[in-house]
Amino acid sequence: MPNVAVDNNRASKMSCGGYVEYQFLDQEANVLPSKVGTYVGTERVFNIGGGFYDQPDGTQSYVREGTAASSAEITRRHTISLMAADVFLDLPFGETEKNMAITAYSAYYNYDFGPNYIRNLGTANPATANPVFTGQRALAGPDTARAFVGTGSIWHTQAGLLLPKNTEKPKMRVQPFAAYTIKDFEALGKAGSYYDIGANFCPDGHHAKVMLQYSTRPVYTNRHTVSGNKGEFILQAQIYL
Repeated sequence: MPNVAVDNNRASKMSCGGYVEYQFLDQEANVLPSKVGTYVGTERVFNIGGGFYDQPDGTQSYVREGTAASSAEITRRHTISLMAADVFLDLPFGETEKNMAITAYSAYYNYDFGPNYIRNLGTANPATANPVFTGQRALAGPDTARAFVGTGSIWHTQAGLLLPKNTEKPKMRVQPFAAYTIKDFEALGKAGSYYDIGANFCPDGHHAKVMLQYSTRPVYTNRHTVSGNKGEFILQAQIYL
């Protein structure tokens, strides 16, 4: 489509990026490429950070120039320019023997991939498009697919509460949580809200975790129309040695 950026897989240039973080309280380790999501009431963490990513000619689009009778397609290349800032809090509170804690994370992302760029993604999606379906099709695709990233902005916030220790099973910890994300992409023309609610079950601190979550996402049937919301249950397990 004209004036819609797509990935440039032929002649993109070298990219550069960086991230700066200041840790106010206890220091987090950086041995792994990702941070520990919660210290289950054993650390006092408060961090703020910001980062960027830049890649010249990372995407390309074409435009038609001339009259309807005599027109030419001209390819334009665009620089991918991404910026973000985030804040993380993991703080015990209350009586020491109960070992309760609040965990919160909030991040703002500003993305420029070129005009009307959007990427849809369906993680572990078992479905494929039905060729004989005659109803309104979702722009993102079938089943769990949704608008993942695109030119525009994303604001994501999540928070969890670590419940008091169980005296009979002190290692087992339960952490209910909720999250909200708003995505405002140029290609869609209307912002969409995403909701998550669930709980983490930690039988051995943060070294083992089982998560049960329910999530909703908006379903776009055209650029300016959200026809409703769809939900999904997610069950996952994580082991950290």
